[in-house]
Amino acid sequence: MSEHLITAIRVEKLFGLYTYRLPQDGAFSNASILYGDNGAGKSTILRIAFHLLSAAENRRHRTQLHKADFKKFEVDLVSGVTLSASRNDKLPNILSLTITKNGKILVIWDYQPERKSEFSSYFEGKEFSVVYGRDGSSRMVKKSGSMDKEDQSIPRGEDAYMEVLRKNVPTVFILNSDRRLDSDSVSDPSDEMELRKVMRYEEPKRINDLVVRSREIALSQAMSLAARWIGKKAIQGANQGSMNVHSVYVDVLRHVLTPQQNPDEQASDVNASLLPLLKPFGRLYLMEDEAQRLYDREAFDIPDAVTIICNDNHRSPRSVCQVINALSLASTPIISKSPYQGEQPEFRSYNSDAALIKQTELAVNALLEQGFAIKDIVILTGRGHSKSKLLNAERLGRFTTRRFTGSFTRDGNPVWSDGELTVESIYRFKGQSAPAIILSEVDFTELTDKERRKLFVGMTRAQLNLQVVLSDQAEACFASALG
Repeated sequence: MSEHLITAIRVEKLFGLYTYRLPQDGAFSNASILYGDNGAGKSTILRIAFHLLSAAENRRHRTQLHKADFKKFEVDLVSGVTLSASRNDKLPNILSLTITKNGKILVIWDYQPERKSEFSSYFEGKEFSVVYGRDGSSRMVKKSGSMDKEDQSIPRGEDAYMEVLRKNVPTVFILNSDRRLDSDSVSDPSDEMELRKVMRYEEPKRINDLVVRSREIALSQAMSLAARWIGKKAIQGANQGSMNVHSVYVDVLRHVLTPQQNPDEQASDVNASLLPLLKPFGRLYLMEDEAQRLYDREAFDIPDAVTIICNDNHRSPRSVCQVINALSLASTPIISKSPYQGEQPEFRSYNSDAALIKQTELAVNALLEQGFAIKDIVILTGRGHSKSKLLNAERLGRFTTRRFTGSFTRDGNPVWSDGELTVESIYRFKGQSAPAIILSEVDFTELTDKERRKLFVGMTRAQLNLQVVLSDQAEACFASALG
């Protein structure tokens, strides 16, 4: 099997706006990174590709494809196979799914979702298509050209499409934004009952078949449980400040992929664990931001590596970047690339818990007066869950708070309280952003490197506006840093 599966992805009118050819030239390498602004469609593209390449009929893949907002989506495989999903403006409820190989059409399926629509049925003829409405009406749609004999010989329909899809596409996996592994090979809870049904109710099977199937189910369940465990540990670690999400995956890779060695001989860092795994001419890419290193882990240091340093900031308003540079929160000044200047961040000080709550409420009200919706405001705290007043408050002013409860579902997903105003820790919100950020419970007696990194992460979460609520002693440290 080839080292990589997908060579290119093309999408037209994603969200009705964006048209991409990925990569712009050539083909994807073994490991590729999609980089772009928030809302550009990076995660959506990956999800659409996952559903387009997945063959299971009980995982709602075609339903999710139909719900996605695009005009045309194509995925090229290294085998020469291209999978395509497209819409016709005249038949908006039909998603045309096509599989070709080296330019030859293998199968076509005009997919319609099972949910009710304005169309009751659909007929495709040689020179026209007819759509029958639920009210008894019909509509004829003329095609641009008639089908020749070769067109008539192309297999069509769901059964033919699913058969070709299974033959030409291997099982694919996707790691969701909530760190949950998904694949047709990852079991769902009903799989536990599958073997019992096979053994008890179906036709007698050869014992070898039962053994093989039982092993498949066991492996599938093990993969599912492992994915849940990894996701849960990552979220728990980030919440407690003991490790972050990336640390969990690195540790898992190190323990799973590194050959067994004497404990005294085992590699002490990530470099020694991953570099030996590279094949000849393989490449290893590592991305690190020293200014956002919230955890007590050593920086990467790879001998003879090519290092590219970039201090550009595309997310934060220029006014926020100016404050970051004035306080020397990063070792080198950051360069704002945002076209938006933004309002100057507002600082509010407190000297008691009551004043902390009051000043945070005032910051919320100030943002509301500027026109921000409550859903666009996120309060980030510099304290952990056990010491934070805000993370344990059910209300803030007239608003209920949406907070992580500290519990997880069986799938390892965090459980949130019902509320209007999101309150979260800096650690857990790293990697995310919001239009308006209130950085609260900022309290320290010395502006150490760790405090600088926490402030840097918290401030750069703001897309449009930043408010800072800090203690009197933290305010004195700021004044000292500004000279």
